[in-house]
Amino acid sequence: MFQLATLVLCLIALGLSSGPVAAQTTSCEDKCATKQAKCEDKCENSKDPDTCSEKCQAAAEKCEAKCEGGGGGGGALPQYCCTPGGRFGPFPNPGIPEGGPCYANTPYGTVTGQACR
Repeated sequence: MFQLATLVLCLIALGLSSGPVAAQTTSCEDKCATKQAKCEDKCENSKDPDTCSEKCQAAAEKCEAKCEGGGGGGGALPQYCCTPGGRFGPFPNPGIPEGGPCYANTPYGTVTGQACR
């Protein structure tokens, strides 16, 4: 049994994983699209729908940049999951801040850790 546990930890350390940074039912991009759609709906009743729509588009682009780890300088979201078995990734980040909970799937199960750079 001890040898199996050692083998599992070695495989985990080698990075045989897949999965997102954190368990989320909705991706970051989906959340941005939903926010933009709600914003556009409000623009229909606006006094200046074109300006309102432009603001919605700008907000959506900013949201999507954050999803991709952009947003400038130190504001980028971590793309890795640091676990006792090693550092996994990079993964797309749905909005989990550094130090937040994350998981990585391995052929031998799921390991949990903290979002890191």
